[in-house]
Amino acid sequence: MAAAASSLGRRISESLATGALSEVSIRSDDGVLFIYSAGPKAVLAVMGPMGSNAGLIHLEARDTAKQIGDLILDKPPRQLCSPLRLPRHSFAG
Repeated sequence: MAAAASSLGRRISESLATGALSEVSIRSDDGVLFIYSAGPKAVLAVMGPMGSNAGLIHLEARDTAKQIGDLILDKPPRQLCSPLRLPRHSFAG
C-alpha cells in the first residue's frame, strides 16, 4: 500500500508540475504514516502513534531513505564520521 500511495503522489506531482516527489504524509485518528521515496524503485514507510514527533521522524527518515536509495543504485555509502586511526606498532622480537 505504501508503494501505491507513493505512486499516486508521484502522478499528482507530475500533473501539477511541482517536481519530483520526496514524501507523502498520511494522518489518521490513531497515528501517522510517512512514506519517503528511496530511489527510483523503493519507498521507506514509517508509522508512528498520534502525537509522534514528526520533525524528528523526518530528520531521521529522510537521510535513511537516501541511504537506502544509494544502496539500491549501488553507490558507495556516505561516511558519517572520519575513520578511527590506530597507531602502528612494531612487534619485532
